[in-house]
Amino acid sequence: MTSGGCRRDPVDEVLLGDWISEIVEQAGIFPSQKTVPYYLNIPSGSVWFETVQTAAEWQILDPEEPFDPVQPLTREWAAYTLINLSGIEKKAADRTIRDISASRFPEHVSSAVSFGLMKTDDHGRFRPRETIGRPEAVDLLERMITYINTRTFEHQEAQVIFDEDSHLIEEEPLAYDPETSSVIFPAGTLVSKGDVISTDDMDNPYVIAETIDEQEEETVVSVRNTDPEELIDRIDAMGSFDADFSKAQITDLLDGTQTDQETSCSDPYIRLMSARQYSRTHVINGFTVSYSVNASGIRVEVTRTAPGGLTVFAEASLSGVHPVYQWNSSRGSVEYGYFRIDCSTNESFSAGRSAFAYGQANVKDIDAARLLESLKEAFSRGRDTAALDVPLCTLRIPVPEVPILNVVCTVSLRLDAEGKARLNLSQQHSIGMEIRSGKMRAIHHTDSTSKAALYGSSDFLTALTFSLNAASLALTDAEIEAGINADITSTVHSYDRLGNHTALQTNMPADMVADRAAGAEGILVCSDVDAVWILNMVLNSRRTLAGRYGFSKNMSLLKQGQENVFSGRQVHMENFHFVERCTRTERQKPPAYSQPPEGEQIKIAEYVLIGKAGESRSIEIISLPADCPRSSLKFISQDSSIAQADGDGHILLKQSGSTIITVSSADGKYQVRCTVHVRYEEGNVH
Repeated sequence: MTSGGCRRDPVDEVLLGDWISEIVEQAGIFPSQKTVPYYLNIPSGSVWFETVQTAAEWQILDPEEPFDPVQPLTREWAAYTLINLSGIEKKAADRTIRDISASRFPEHVSSAVSFGLMKTDDHGRFRPRETIGRPEAVDLLERMITYINTRTFEHQEAQVIFDEDSHLIEEEPLAYDPETSSVIFPAGTLVSKGDVISTDDMDNPYVIAETIDEQEEETVVSVRNTDPEELIDRIDAMGSFDADFSKAQITDLLDGTQTDQETSCSDPYIRLMSARQYSRTHVINGFTVSYSVNASGIRVEVTRTAPGGLTVFAEASLSGVHPVYQWNSSRGSVEYGYFRIDCSTNESFSAGRSAFAYGQANVKDIDAARLLESLKEAFSRGRDTAALDVPLCTLRIPVPEVPILNVVCTVSLRLDAEGKARLNLSQQHSIGMEIRSGKMRAIHHTDSTSKAALYGSSDFLTALTFSLNAASLALTDAEIEAGINADITSTVHSYDRLGNHTALQTNMPADMVADRAAGAEGILVCSDVDAVWILNMVLNSRRTLAGRYGFSKNMSLLKQGQENVFSGRQVHMENFHFVERCTRTERQKPPAYSQPPEGEQIKIAEYVLIGKAGESRSIEIISLPADCPRSSLKFISQDSSIAQADGDGHILLKQSGSTIITVSSADGKYQVRCTVHVRYEEGNVH
């Protein structure tokens, strides 16, 4: 704080136009489509046109309030825009703030102080027209984005108002049979044709009376199904809760069976055992697919051994599901919508074979064409692939204390493997959306740890859809897809004894090509890997009320570069070692049996290590030549600024990029290389 008469240090100013652009981007507000400018001084050709239009529609800016994008950001403008972004109710002007009358936005300034976002100085002054520097502006915006993306509602409440022309029978029926489309009431119940009956059935919560048969002991009503959207005039709901999967109604999508997770058995011990776990197992196209549900979530396991010897194992789990919602809609419009799901997912995938079932090539001077022809024949006979794409189950979880609301979770799995691969992916998700003033913004944040080793084309994806329903009416939903897609193309290089070189490409599994070529004089194999992480989100499908009102969006949650499994989109491997370029074409002589025997090499567990800056990895030695003791090994990093190695093979990952760790004997007689990829993470030091 500086006293009067002291000159302030210059600040790194932020222009108002850039500030608005940053707010719109960080908040995830989808761009405006309106072409008529809200501000005459910001025409369509302006660099700030789209974001200012968007901010006006989200009510961050008021077109009635003059706005000059080239003016610097001041404290009052920061308070004004961030309070408008938050949507919190504005406070009356606080006269205890000594200079509140000097501000153009006294209510916003008062709200920012009351909310704890901004402070007054020791003299009780806000200094509304003082310029804010970039670091302080970034901090304020980050705090507000965290608030709007992590807000919660402590109390559960919901109100559903029916159309005034609909007559809802207040008396509960004795029974409802959806197969015969009939409802049974006690004798003497007054029911007329066209009346609305509440069934307490999640799939058909409301039905319409058609014919009434008044019998001596009961009244039997024939009914027809109806769309709740035709009956409901208004919905108001808010709340948040930890999902209890033990109370879910489970629909197995593979055989159509439906089970209530919570049993009605009177024995408390049996009820407890029932709530602990529900399991199902299916065999589909040679895959054994099992999943189990308990109170905390769901776990899926998939196994298969293909005829050619390829073994596949996949596992996925979902836990810690915490829905947060607020919904206000009347017929034909969504006034306000907020739906967020916080959850954790874990995925692991492996594919491999102990040995190629059809042996190795053992003839001299074999050429690439003959090798690939024999491999294709063997591959065709063995049908050595494994593919599965199935929706597994739907879980309908009731919202506590609000019977009319429920959250539906659908789990789907897709995998395809043709060669060796390993994958581990753990993620903490926060996904959803907010609808306001006829606009929508996305909520998404994912923290992840991942590890992959790929020697064959692989595809593994878990899809989770979460929907907020009022009875059977889907209000809003969010789907997230997470996994990996890797394509590997191999090149077979053949050399005759005169040194002539030919090369042929194939999309056959790289590990099989290498196994088939092993020991063949004059044959070398290299591979190109194109591997990307997948993290996509779909907001408000056409099944939902919000989707039918036009609030839909498909988007990737990965920024440019983050989708790459390795440092570049495509990388090159020779003998499954990552190299900067292909060296096969540089050979002048055919490769003979010049490599040392298996027992005379340094072997390591993994030839690729992947992680984030700040993490540690270790190079595990599997075997060593007899004349190469462990104590003699040297670990040398090609670029210590990316990854640094110590004498024991421990690797510290320092910043994003790729480097090679060479493991060698003291005399240099033996050596092997391990490629280290440090993944880009926002916030890393570059």
